[in-house]
Amino acid sequence: MSVISTTASVYANTSSATTQRSVANAVAPDANQPSSNTAASADNAAPPTTGVVVTLSAQARNASKEVALNNYAPFFAGRDNLPQSFALSNGVTNAPNVNDPSATGGQKSFAQVALDARASMDAQYAAMKASGKPFDSNSWEGKDWNTAMGNLDRRSLYAVRSNEGGKFSKEEQDMAQSFMVQQQGLAMGLYSGPTSKAGAYTSPFSSVSDGIKNGVKFLDSVSSEEKSSIEWAVARASNQIAYESFAENEHKTPEKLDSESPVVKLITSAMKNRSHHPNTAMTNGWLLTADDLKRQPWFKGYESQLDQLMQQQNNVELNKNGINVSASTNAVNNTNQVTLSAEAPKLSAQA
Repeated sequence: MSVISTTASVYANTSSATTQRSVANAVAPDANQPSSNTAASADNAAPPTTGVVVTLSAQARNASKEVALNNYAPFFAGRDNLPQSFALSNGVTNAPNVNDPSATGGQKSFAQVALDARASMDAQYAAMKASGKPFDSNSWEGKDWNTAMGNLDRRSLYAVRSNEGGKFSKEEQDMAQSFMVQQQGLAMGLYSGPTSKAGAYTSPFSSVSDGIKNGVKFLDSVSSEEKSSIEWAVARASNQIAYESFAENEHKTPEKLDSESPVVKLITSAMKNRSHHPNTAMTNGWLLTADDLKRQPWFKGYESQLDQLMQQQNNVELNKNGINVSASTNAVNNTNQVTLSAEAPKLSAQA
């Protein structure tokens, strides 16, 4: 299966989060629904002219985030007898800006995000047990998983997915990935959620290319930790190529969506050049690591460039953690090993 075919297949079958207003507006509650717009009208009303200024506390600001920002909440529904969280559904259309100190986890180290995620999940497991029905990994429509990870934003999900600090089980890592794929699929206009609720979903996009383009923007909005992974770089490159292909098929002039990431640019170049070598266009297995990428027939000849770019990326990450790596760069290069930047905090701790 070609790279584009693989992307198209994922796009067609996919079962933190973008800031695109087109999606947010398209899936916002109907303005004619009185049940949800009384509070909204009050929020949007002109401020009183009494001269009184109300300042929300940090706790109040955080609590205000625990509201549904779109209509995706039913697709992440947890247990009915426990408090509902909207972090997973909000992640589809409201990716936290990691450079914004007010964003969830924005000021926290990735290691602390992992600790918080572990604590949140443990608390949810305990709450389910206390309710008289312990967590069931095979619960109907995944409700127990939706509850267990219901408080995790996109950055927290990636901390679980990447097993930051070695604190998460393989099953938890896989479920975090599943939620991340679900969020991206919905951001692209694809239904992903319980079969019983599929009929309630309508894509906000008028064309396939528009959906994929929003998927590209969604991927660009995620955390720097997620962007440091090969898994993200492959997805970003694949979605860009798929967007260009579908736009051309729809007789549109594709927008220029080149990534700023040198790794993504390299992968995109390799994917596009595969058309010149039909016998090497197949993709074998999952593309989760640098080694997975190097094994692909269509990536032959790009291996040394990938090593160099990954080393540069690692050095940047390590320097962010206060480690001067200039003296060790040659030694690392001579080992011909690639250490993903997601491991930088661990290396920092060891140093």
